[in-house]
Amino acid sequence: MMQESQGCCMSSLATPKETATGNRGFFQQRHCKIIGTLGPSSSTYEIQKKLIQAGLNVARLNFSHGDHETHAKNIESIRRASAELGRSVAILQDLQGPKIRVGRLIGGSQEIQNNETLRLRYGVEQDDRAVIPIDYRGLVHDVKAGQRVMMDDGLLLLQVLEVQEESVLVTVLEGGLLKNRKGVNFPDSKLSIPAMTDK
Repeated sequence: MMQESQGCCMSSLATPKETATGNRGFFQQRHCKIIGTLGPSSSTYEIQKKLIQAGLNVARLNFSHGDHETHAKNIESIRRASAELGRSVAILQDLQGPKIRVGRLIGGSQEIQNNETLRLRYGVEQDDRAVIPIDYRGLVHDVKAGQRVMMDDGLLLLQVLEVQEESVLVTVLEGGLLKNRKGVNFPDSKLSIPAMTDK
């Protein structure tokens, strides 16, 4: 009999003896890996050791946050705990990459309505509520009519109507409250921006 649990497929036929000796036990029979992101509350050796004992296979380090010194300490700590427990734990470094963001809006935020027509333009400061500043110089060169523009982790969805000389005309498909410095994503566009940053 097979049992589904959180995306893992595991056998429930193992006897208590098999489980105790490690033969056909849960950790030997899993067909997926457990990935855990290390943060401030899980940055100590003791906590990381408990995570490994609980089944952690991959320790993820989010390089969007923290500094290199903190990440280096976490790597050393995970290596020490995994060696002590005799378990192999991989390190996953999640690199931030380049970020395209909305500039500073008048009043700090703006309600974007469905079916509203707006302009996106390269800049860092808003001087007209009908124009959203975007801190990406290649904006008018890299997007095409019909392509999508997502803002704030996809909470707001726009579509390109027309690319003009200095701005991009868009219509709002999914509106909401847009705030300063929220991320902008162009899922359908090939951007002329390096995937790796100096950081």
